[in-house]
Amino acid sequence: MLYRPRLSRAFLLLALIGGTNCFDPDAALAQTLDRGNDARSTRERAPIWPDQWPWSSIGRINIATTTRTGFCTGSLVGPRTVITAAHCMFDARLNQWIKPNVVHFVAGLSPGLKYSGHSTVSSYVVAPNFKAEAEGQPPNYRDTPQRRPTPVTLEMAKTDWAVLILEAALNLKPIPIQPIRNAELPGLDAEKEIVLPGYGADRSELLAISRGCAARTDVQELGPGSLAYTCDIAAGGSGSPVLLLQNGNATVIGIATAARIGLMPHVPAHGGIGVSAAEFEQAISAALQRSSKSESTD
Repeated sequence: MLYRPRLSRAFLLLALIGGTNCFDPDAALAQTLDRGNDARSTRERAPIWPDQWPWSSIGRINIATTTRTGFCTGSLVGPRTVITAAHCMFDARLNQWIKPNVVHFVAGLSPGLKYSGHSTVSSYVVAPNFKAEAEGQPPNYRDTPQRRPTPVTLEMAKTDWAVLILEAALNLKPIPIQPIRNAELPGLDAEKEIVLPGYGADRSELLAISRGCAARTDVQELGPGSLAYTCDIAAGGSGSPVLLLQNGNATVIGIATAARIGLMPHVPAHGGIGVSAAEFEQAISAALQRSSKSESTD
């Protein structure tokens, strides 16, 4: 789901779903979620200016190494803590994890290189049970980046999270996470809304949002910790937060990690799968505690 701006017409997936335990998100979404019940549903990603919370705390994760450049989406969940997808941090050419100092979080990025906050990443942790299929293999210098989509198996898709620790604390209001087990959202409460904001190939420098979605946590076909959503998402949207809006508040109930993208990466996919916040709740709590202790000793 890491978006590389200079792509050919090779078949691209936000995160290619494959392997022996292949899961068809389209079938699961059709069986479990009905997007048409919410009148706010647009079925399209619409641009939104990130000058107000919570949009100002969502940003682009820019990655530039000697072998690739690209971006994903992340959310500020603490002054120095960002949640995103784990596969964004894996170099599929070198078959190794990316060094944190080449990763930048740019919150509230908008046209004209305007932003609400910026910091490099000092360290990060990925889900202990997440393992890229190519991890540990020799570098693959022969394949071109255009023909190397990130393979994501069924087991990987529901553990595909990473917590980034920023070098500098950002003076922005974090978005709290809200673990919700075994639920279909927004349910019958008209005051609740599920939305998915993120950056993507369709609008690389302006946040876009899909509104009026449906989401389900702990999907039966995927198992505990999984998430399915009907929101639209574009290439580059890996790590985008699935937000629950209610009475002016916003919480992260999970992140988007995989969806089907066709021959044109700028055309959004309709729905996908991801990770429930219950999977990374403890890791974020630990990161926030470490950050708080570090600030108190400085």
